[in-house]
Amino acid sequence: MHLKHVISWAGLSTVLALGFLPSAALQPPQRQLPQTVKWRIVKSPDQGPQPGANTFLAAADLSPTDAWAVGMRPLTTGFQTATLAEHWDGTRWMIVATPRVFQPTAQLNSATTDPQGDVWVAGYSDNPSCLCGHTIVEQWNGQSWSRIASPNPGVADYIDGITATSSTDVWVAGQEWITQGSFVPLIMHYDGQHWTIENTSRYAGGALFATFASGPNDAWAIGNIGVVGNNAVLALHWNGSFWQQVTFPSEQGGYIIIRGISGVAGDDLWTAGFAVTNDQSQYSALTFHWDGNSWTQVYLPNLTQPSYFVGVKAIASNDVWAVGQGVVQPNNNNVQNVTYHWDGSNWSNVANPDNLQESIFNGIAASSSTDIWAVGTGSTQMPSHAGTFTMHYGP
Repeated sequence: MHLKHVISWAGLSTVLALGFLPSAALQPPQRQLPQTVKWRIVKSPDQGPQPGANTFLAAADLSPTDAWAVGMRPLTTGFQTATLAEHWDGTRWMIVATPRVFQPTAQLNSATTDPQGDVWVAGYSDNPSCLCGHTIVEQWNGQSWSRIASPNPGVADYIDGITATSSTDVWVAGQEWITQGSFVPLIMHYDGQHWTIENTSRYAGGALFATFASGPNDAWAIGNIGVVGNNAVLALHWNGSFWQQVTFPSEQGGYIIIRGISGVAGDDLWTAGFAVTNDQSQYSALTFHWDGNSWTQVYLPNLTQPSYFVGVKAIASNDVWAVGQGVVQPNNNNVQNVTYHWDGSNWSNVANPDNLQESIFNGIAASSSTDIWAVGTGSTQMPSHAGTFTMHYGP
């Protein structure tokens, strides 16, 4: 079973007491959000015989008239899926065909852009009857999606993160099963022509969920290593020559899952995720900041558990967004979708129109401070809102 899907959200219930660094320790100029810019829900189409089962898992944003959301859509049976990609042209979302996959299930988990304006997406195909996942990497060149042949070094391979600093500097990360009972992190690099597979055998039992690169000599892949009860964040850094593990804070009585990483410079990065108790009964959203020397937890005001973050996007040192779900105090005691903003000094909840939890966020992307997309899937509790879901922050 793919490690990413072992986590269950069903046990969200009480608050975790967590140590943190006061947010006053980070003090770039405070950013005031403009009053004329709001979050709004934007309708997106669905495809296939079960439209309500369509879902977005990631997004990439180039400009207010050029954004992508990717994920999966159902096929003829409940367990068969195909890759899904939709494009925003400034007016509406439109489904764009992706290359055919010949295994019964397939999905796109991650999306990124490079400075040349190309869009890269990655995920995997699989067969529910066996452990036999295959990597998927695709590139949009402005005209069409093309499949980039990618290696599969293990008996099963899965990609959960992709990042690119150019068309000749692309990293993917995920999980490689080396036997039916053991796995290691998967890290591969694409130079525009060939793939290089990194040796991660020293991190047995590890899997990577998110990636980010600020340049050819600075990349991160982050995930987890170990088993429940003895589980830790696995933070790996590329310095241009080799990957090395970087110390990350731990959680007493539980463990931390990081679901997103983003930054504006090599010494100004953010991660977002959640802490969970070993019995998976308590979840609490977390953010951490990298200052070039260490990762430090940063306090989240008014957000109590059950809560978690699924993505983070840094636009500037004083302009960072994290999306997920949680209980926002003192508004109410209901779990709702949350859009939290870092202004250079503090995190704060920014109201959005989906406060009744009509969707589940899975990712976030932005091209500027006033062009941000949060994507996910609509609520199965409300059939009229089921299917792909997008929310935009802009004028």
